[in-house]
Amino acid sequence: MEYGLDSAIVNVSHHYGSVEPAPEMLELVDAYAKMDGSAEKTGKAMELMARFCRESRKPGNKKG
Repeated sequence: MEYGLDSAIVNVSHHYGSVEPAPEMLELVDAYAKMDGSAEKTGKAMELMARFCRESRKPGNKKG
């Protein structure tokens, strides 16, 4: 909401809004919202997204 988001497609079983979001998720959203085209901010946002994807991967969903 800080950046004007007023709707989202979400998994309701995650109880968004009724529990505090993980600090890592807030950091990721903040990094993307603050991207300004600079290599530094783009790199940070991409690294946070890569970390999120690695840590969110469920066993058995690995390819390659």
